[in-house]
Amino acid sequence: MKHVEPKKLVVTNLNEVRQKQIWAVLKESGQEDKVPSIIDRIKKFNKKEANNNNKYAYVLTFNGDMRATEAEDFSKAVTIILSSSEYCGEVFIKLTSGGGTVNGYGLLSSEIKRLRDARLKVTVLIDQVAASGGYLAACVADEVVAAPFSYIGSIGVVSSIPNINRLLKEKGVSVEEHTAGDKKRNITMMGETTDEDRNAHKKDLENIHAQFKSHVETYRKDISELSEEIKSEVFSGAYWTAQHTVDNNYGLVDRLSTSEEFLAEKMKALNVLEISFEKKKEKKGIFAKVFGSLVSGATDEILEKVESRLYQTFMNGKGLN
Repeated sequence: MKHVEPKKLVVTNLNEVRQKQIWAVLKESGQEDKVPSIIDRIKKFNKKEANNNNKYAYVLTFNGDMRATEAEDFSKAVTIILSSSEYCGEVFIKLTSGGGTVNGYGLLSSEIKRLRDARLKVTVLIDQVAASGGYLAACVADEVVAAPFSYIGSIGVVSSIPNINRLLKEKGVSVEEHTAGDKKRNITMMGETTDEDRNAHKKDLENIHAQFKSHVETYRKDISELSEEIKSEVFSGAYWTAQHTVDNNYGLVDRLSTSEEFLAEKMKALNVLEISFEKKKEKKGIFAKVFGSLVSGATDEILEKVESRLYQTFMNGKGLN
């Protein structure tokens, strides 16, 4: 069994990172004389912030996959923030996800709710996409800020399950499946699917969709006030650019901005700390060290795609996509 070291907590002061970047640019461009004045401004800022009860804001990053696997680390980061919430007034979450499993993104949304319940102002920042499960999580925030061309929406539920029952019959293979409970399972990969099974499965999806819509309306009050016609469009499962949702008053986005622009503005008044986890590399034997790099680059992407597809296809098939 491979031994994997626990992930190391990393806290980065983004203000300091930005300051060093500015200094480097000034020095390279022959403007060293401006560096002292910048340092003086920083000292004044830090002195002012020392008397501010909410002197820190935290940044979390969530890059979503089909199963929302980063939710576990995200949960730990939330706990860390809440344990020091007396020093924090705001939390910024850089979120990227096109959706995935219902339970995975439901968990993520619950973790974001923990921050709101602690009376911290939560802002979700979307640069590329927050659709389906990604939006289910994003909408919990007090404010949703998105880049104009980022994808937003896809408030719907999808299920895709291949059925090879007829193929097996043609090959003379019979499948026996036994359940306790009439509704234990309806559509499976190898069993015969009846109209009753399809209707039951459709009802399952509709129930999840109804919960999804109710969830969005709970946190996005503007949507609950839309006309039924526009609301029907918003909940149709379609997606749009953030600019389109704002222009058409869909109520899905509060402001148009990139995360870089937003954070740069916030850093003028707040010390911004980024919390992340650094995963230590697995210990490898000599063979893996010598030959592993030769094939890893070519296979990692393929394996990731296959894993994602298999999980979506065979693990009950329900997903927020």
